[in-house]
Amino acid sequence: MTGTEPAGTAPAVQQTLPRELEIKLTGTPEVIERALRSETIRSVQEGRARSRRLESTYFDTPDARLQQLGVGLRLRQRGKRWVQTLKRERRVLGGLHDRDEIEHVVEIRWPSYALYDQTPFEPLFADPELRPLIQPVFTTAFRRVTRLLHQGNTRIELAFDRGEIIAESRREPLCELELELKEGDPGVLFDLAARLCGQFDLRLDNRSKAERGYTLAKDRAAAPGKARQVQIAPGLSPAEAFVAIAGEGMRHLLANVSGLIEGKDPEYLHQARVALRRLRAAIALFEPVAGGARIARLDAALRALAQTLGVARDWDVFCLETLPRIPAELDVGEGRLILTAQAEAHRALADRFAQDVVGKSGFTLMLLELAATLHARAWEAEPRPEDAAPVPEDVTSFARQTLDQAWRRVVKRARRTDADRAESYHPLRIALKKLRYGGEYFAPLFARKPTRKFLDALAELQEHLGKVNDAATIVRLAGTLREQCHAADAREMLGALRGYFAGSMASALRPARVGWKRLRQVDRFWA
Repeated sequence: MTGTEPAGTAPAVQQTLPRELEIKLTGTPEVIERALRSETIRSVQEGRARSRRLESTYFDTPDARLQQLGVGLRLRQRGKRWVQTLKRERRVLGGLHDRDEIEHVVEIRWPSYALYDQTPFEPLFADPELRPLIQPVFTTAFRRVTRLLHQGNTRIELAFDRGEIIAESRREPLCELELELKEGDPGVLFDLAARLCGQFDLRLDNRSKAERGYTLAKDRAAAPGKARQVQIAPGLSPAEAFVAIAGEGMRHLLANVSGLIEGKDPEYLHQARVALRRLRAAIALFEPVAGGARIARLDAALRALAQTLGVARDWDVFCLETLPRIPAELDVGEGRLILTAQAEAHRALADRFAQDVVGKSGFTLMLLELAATLHARAWEAEPRPEDAAPVPEDVTSFARQTLDQAWRRVVKRARRTDADRAESYHPLRIALKKLRYGGEYFAPLFARKPTRKFLDALAELQEHLGKVNDAATIVRLAGTLREQCHAADAREMLGALRGYFAGSMASALRPARVGWKRLRQVDRFWA
C-alpha cells in the first residue's frame, strides 16, 4: 500500500504508564537565547535556571529492530548515576510528543532487561536471541539549561539543549528548545509555544534526538519524509481514529518542512503537498465526527497553503520533467533555451514564495493550533447541528458509512463527465483521491486481499486521470509563458507544445474510461 511503514508494530499497552508531553522547537542559538531572556519566559519563571552536562548512549540491534517498533532504549549519565530509559512514541501532533516512558537507576553502563518483567514492555525482550544483538548505536552529548515555568496550576519544564550527536567518527550539531508539561493544562503548553514562535524565529521540529541519531549512525543524508500507514484498530471511536490519522498527516508535513525551506530537493515540496492533501482528506472524511467552525477555519488555512505549494510544484514538474522530454520535432531554433530560462524564472519565484510562506511564523502557529485542537478534541465543545445525522460509535461502522458516501460521490461525478471535455474529469479525479485516501486510512479494519484489489484498481484509474490533469497543467503553464514571451522561436514552440499536450490529454481519456469500467466491476471491500 502506498506510503506504508515497514512491518512490525509495538505491543499493546495493557496498563497505565508515565507519559511525557513535550513540544520541541528549533532555531539558531542566538534566537533561542533571546527568547529565554524575554518577558514571555521571565514572567512565568520560577526560581533560577539550572545547568548540567548530559551524555546519553542509545542501544539497538544492527538492523534497528527497536526503532522499527517505535521504541527507544537509552542510558543517560546523571552525575555518578546511570538512568536507563525506555520510551515508546504514542503520537506526534504538530511537534507535541506524547510518549510512554519508564525510567530506572542502574549500577552499570549496560541495559538491564529484567527491569521490564511484569510491564507492557516485557514481550519486547522476551526473545533470548534478541538481547545479545543489542549494542550501542550513537551518543548524544550536550549542555542542558532548564527553567521551571509556573502558570496557574500548570508547571512546564523548559530545556535548552546545545551540543552534538556522535556516531563513530560522525558528528552533528544539536540546538533545540524543549517544553515539557510536568502537570496541569496542555493548552497552556501550546499557548506558550505559540507565543514563543510568534515573537521569535522559532519553528516546530518533530524529530527526536533518537531519530537524528539513527540517521547519523546509518551514515545517510536526511531524506524527504513519506506517509506512513496508521494502524487503526477495531474498537476505536471515530474521534480517536481521526486524531491518529490527522496526527500522522501533521508528522508527514513537518518531516518535509526544513528540506522545503532550504530548497534541498524538489521532493520535499512534493511530499509536503501530499501531506496537505492527505490531511485535508481526513478532515473532510471525518467531518461528521470532528466538524465545527474551528476545524473549518484551519482547513481553509491548509487549503490556502496547498494552493501555494501547488503552484510551486507545477513549475517544478514543468521545468524538471516536461521541458527535458519535449520531442525534438517541437523544438524551434532558440525556442527551447528561451522557454527554459523563462520557466526557470517562474519556478524560482514560486519556490521562493512557498519557502517564505512555510518559513513564517503564521505557518507554525497554524500547526500549533491544529495540534492543540486535535489533542483537546476541541470540536466536542462546539454544539452539533440539530439536524446532524447520528454517527456510529465504533470506527469500523463509521468507516463503512464514510466509504459508502465517498463511493456515491465518485459515481455521481462519473455520471457528469463528458467524453469531449477533459476538464469535466477533474471533479471525478478529486473524488477518487478522497476515496483512495479513505480506503488507505481504513484498510487495517478490513480483509487485506479485497482491500488491496480495490485500491489497486482505484490507483490505476487515478494514474490515467493524473495524466489528463498533467497535460492540462502543461497547456495552462504554456499559455502563461506565451503571454509573456515575445521571441518568435519561443512562441512558435509554445504553440506546438500546447497542441501536442492537448492531443495527449484527449488520448489519456480512453484508458481512463476503461479503468472506470474495471473499478465498477471490483467488489467494494467495505460492503
